[in-house]
Amino acid sequence: MSGQGLLFGPAAGVTSSSLAGDFLTEPNPYQQRAGLAAGIAAELSFAKLIAVAGSALFVQKGARQKPAQSYPTMRITYLEIPLTVRIKAGLSRRLRWFGEGGGAPAIEIACSAEEVGCHNMRTEKVDIGLVAGSGLQLKVLDTWFTLSARYTWGVKNLAGGFPSGEVKNRSILVLLGAAWGAAGS
Repeated sequence: MSGQGLLFGPAAGVTSSSLAGDFLTEPNPYQQRAGLAAGIAAELSFAKLIAVAGSALFVQKGARQKPAQSYPTMRITYLEIPLTVRIKAGLSRRLRWFGEGGGAPAIEIACSAEEVGCHNMRTEKVDIGLVAGSGLQLKVLDTWFTLSARYTWGVKNLAGGFPSGEVKNRSILVLLGAAWGAAGS
């Protein structure tokens, strides 16, 4: 991109997430759980190397219990709205790399937990995370295809009402997107 411009389009991908926190005297009883993500994404470039990116994604997070643990397996679906600053580097006229960082507030849409209800596992329905990631963008005709990976580090305690300690989301998200709009090459 040579200057200012707006790109907009769909994005979809996969997640691998778990829960982390202070489990008192126990080691973390959870392991990674796979999920899906889908939504819309946009990028507003202010200059050739700097952009702000945002998206609205339905993201599945949660965790599986490790063998021989008494904690339930959970799946939490969020409407996540990450907003990041991207620093870009052009590798060619049609290929560029970016690194990004920012925040990702999320609102719970649905929750399921085996054996116990979600209300027994968490009290907070809004999550806040810090995001860091990287990706590649490739221009084919008038479409910018994006492949990105990012890590979201939950900073809000999801079990705020329980004496058992803190529980926070941790997730890796790999997204593929396609975008169109008014943007320089």
